[in-house]
Amino acid sequence: MLNISIAKITDPNTPKDAIYVGRTPRFGGPHPLANSFSHLPHANAIKVDSLENCLIRYKQFLWQCLKNTHPNLQFAAHIRQSLNDLLSLARSQPITLACHCTPARCHASIIKNCLLWLDQNSTK
Repeated sequence: MLNISIAKITDPNTPKDAIYVGRTPRFGGPHPLANSFSHLPHANAIKVDSLENCLIRYKQFLWQCLKNTHPNLQFAAHIRQSLNDLLSLARSQPITLACHCTPARCHASIIKNCLLWLDQNSTK
């Protein structure tokens, strides 16, 4: 079983080797898996009307990339490679995904669940 935790990027207790999966350049973003959807008016992202729709759209986006049904096949391949890179790392050691949102519901939890699904449904 993969050992993946999620932490707030600004929390002083967040491990120094945490992988920031957000958009903010100040923390090393944007990460390839950053959520391109947001319900916040100030975010540099595709606007949606609620947090729920933001998370639904992100989950749909990842699924399209995994199933190779995203309209931009080259971009989808880049997203799959980013997920596979994280999966390889998570298979070799515990990892922490970091974002601004946590502990609120966040795309980092979708990434974590995606990695757990990939680990169970792919060849190792």
